[in-house]
Amino acid sequence: MPKNIKQKKQKKRKNPDLNRRRLLGGSGKGIWYLALLGIFYPLLRFVNFAIPKKPRKVRVETDIPPGGFYIGADFVVFANAKKVWAVSRTCTHLGCKLAYNETKRELICPCHHSIFSKAGKRLAGPAKLDLPRYKVNKTANKPGYVVII
Repeated sequence: MPKNIKQKKQKKRKNPDLNRRRLLGGSGKGIWYLALLGIFYPLLRFVNFAIPKKPRKVRVETDIPPGGFYIGADFVVFANAKKVWAVSRTCTHLGCKLAYNETKRELICPCHHSIFSKAGKRLAGPAKLDLPRYKVNKTANKPGYVVII
């Protein structure tokens, strides 16, 4: 084929750099990338697998009188005449530590002002979920409780 005809054909093409060989080579690379993704996807899912946490037992050394409370690092224990219960001190909105307002009897988030009741129910603020409740057991032969987180 004379050079003039070849040059005319290349001028007619919109993208002269794209030819059949390049198109097939690019398609082959794409297929290889998909195959590698198919191989490595299960491995990536395995790496992100979270091991379930074991329950942690935290001892509270003092008895709590009815109407009283105890503030721990991760929880607050409340008592009334009938039962003792504990709620998380971590706000369900963004994880800030809650403070207990004794006069209002509410747990308040200092970051975005979500408000929770002593029972852990969400009352106001940007948090959408109630606080998790924890099981509390009375210790035998000693004053205090064991909170299972």
